[in-house]
Amino acid sequence: MSIQDLYQTPLDTSKPEIRLLEVVEDNGVVSCKLHTVTFSKQLRFAALSYVWGSAADRVNININGVEVPVSKSLARALKEVRGYWKYEFPNRDQSKFRIWVDAVCINQADAAERTEQVKLMRDIYSSADLVLGWLGSEEDDKILTAITTIMVLSKAFRAAKWEVDNLMNLEWLRTCGLTKEPECDKFWASLDDLALLPYWRRVWILQENVLASTLFYIAPRVCIEYRSLMNVCRMFDILSLKLTEKQVTKPNFVPSHIWMKFCPPRGTGFIQLRNIIRFDVAKNMYKDKVTESREERQRTAVQLSAFGGTLEATDPRDHIYGLLGLSSLPLSPDYTKSVRDVYVDYCKAVLETIGNSGRREVQFLRDAGSGVFEDPLKLPSWAPQFPSRATDNPTLMFDGEFELTRIVPNIPRPNIADAKLHLFGVKLQTLKKVGGNPEIQNLQKGGDLADWIQNYIDRIPFYPTKIPSIWALFLVVARMQKLALDTPSMLLLLNFTKRLDLQIPESDRSRGVTTYFQTREADGLSVMIVQDGGNNPEMMGCISPLIGGPDALKARMFDVDAQQVFMTKRNYHTRLYETDAGYLGMGPQNCKVGDVICIVDGYEDLVLLRKRGDDYEYVGPCLAYGITDMYIKRKLQDREVAGETFHLV
Repeated sequence: MSIQDLYQTPLDTSKPEIRLLEVVEDNGVVSCKLHTVTFSKQLRFAALSYVWGSAADRVNININGVEVPVSKSLARALKEVRGYWKYEFPNRDQSKFRIWVDAVCINQADAAERTEQVKLMRDIYSSADLVLGWLGSEEDDKILTAITTIMVLSKAFRAAKWEVDNLMNLEWLRTCGLTKEPECDKFWASLDDLALLPYWRRVWILQENVLASTLFYIAPRVCIEYRSLMNVCRMFDILSLKLTEKQVTKPNFVPSHIWMKFCPPRGTGFIQLRNIIRFDVAKNMYKDKVTESREERQRTAVQLSAFGGTLEATDPRDHIYGLLGLSSLPLSPDYTKSVRDVYVDYCKAVLETIGNSGRREVQFLRDAGSGVFEDPLKLPSWAPQFPSRATDNPTLMFDGEFELTRIVPNIPRPNIADAKLHLFGVKLQTLKKVGGNPEIQNLQKGGDLADWIQNYIDRIPFYPTKIPSIWALFLVVARMQKLALDTPSMLLLLNFTKRLDLQIPESDRSRGVTTYFQTREADGLSVMIVQDGGNNPEMMGCISPLIGGPDALKARMFDVDAQQVFMTKRNYHTRLYETDAGYLGMGPQNCKVGDVICIVDGYEDLVLLRKRGDDYEYVGPCLAYGITDMYIKRKLQDREVAGETFHLV
């Protein structure tokens, strides 16, 4: 018998039918039987949620007397599933245990069957009595350490009544033994190891987790229930954000490398754990759809579909199809369609859904752009590059808040026709010079961008918006839309100017009366600014006498310096540029001289477009410090620019 003999009788889609696996023997070679059953909500079964693993790393299992090659990961999981079913349902007849496993319960060689079964997956995972999330066996020791650490933390959080204010002093870290070096390092490392498991990176697994009513994460020697894990991860995230928001000072008993997990720049604490947290975010969004208004549901549907861009899939079409069970976009799985057609259909469905909500967001532009991503799939430049995005090629966002309809009312809605995106917008400036990527090592003396920056400062020491150009450069590199005159921001600016150590030319502007400004003290630190109208204001850090003298200030500035490095690391896939109007900005890694800065309907960041015949190519989002709503309104009123419809290919 061959593998295809297992699927001789096609499934009856009218009933509908599914196949379930019975594990007969799980010692040694796994032996199973495959049963065809009519699917209904009364069916009692489990479902497996797992990563297939390496295609080259296979072993045989026996199904109905046929030797079937499966991944080692799946074979190992099947050895464990009966035990966890018995643990959850000890009073049930164990001989009736059945489990749904996509790789063997669907005839993967039959595109039509695969299409029909994918349509049922929402019902399969939401109806299963138990979903078992197989974390794998390769990292068993690390998983065991991580789950043990989670349990210790859960106990500490329960003692604090799950109130973040009761955790802010971090004394509980010392009580749990999580600050004693080097012993504590393995526990912190294990949390990263857990969050970096391939399990949290697969698009189908997100849907399976969200739909499950009862879910255990399992490994050979340990298991943890869904809510127990998520509660701890969520509390870490809330605590990190609160510590950053309140600008809490590092306690002396907390090592610096552990403190940076809680309080890195701009709320990126425990960033690895967010691989896990996003599953709970998606689950809550899905549950909330029930009580949302029609307009809110439409927007949530699009947001849920966008998770496909953060997760991996073997078939590029599954970035779309793998979340239809959650989003319910007006789209049906069809594996006979080309990848390009599937992505164009997806974007049409997004525009239709958003249009029904009364909003105008062209959300998929966030994951698109020829300047941001390579294009092995030959998609339109405006279509989301989910496969590239999911393999750690990050999307580009600049936290803009543009909304073209606030400036230009009564404009045509975005639409897709003939595989082109037709989008209303306004051309603003053009890229004149393009430099390298603005990480801190490239900006300071000896770096790849040092001469480029010095040349700009020599020519334009005072920015078009009437601030020192070195300040404007800082705002671009830090991705800030405006300068906040608070102590944390000004400390970063002070550190930035010192590290770059540029030769600022003397101002030829008339000097005014010298003014002195000191930021409000934060944790004993403040910044004094001496402004005389020139293009190089003097700044100095100040520390409260209650904390200490110059040595204490130097120690504090070390933390600021670490933040600076961390903050600019995210710029590794961008390039600095100067426009034809003398503005500084930052754009995608493959932006070029001649690219046009535009504001377009439905997108919150400025974008770069590149002329291609009569049409335009979407290069990606960008930032240009000084281009604001007011700037655009003034240019339109003076008729220096005008709105038009761009045809994007």
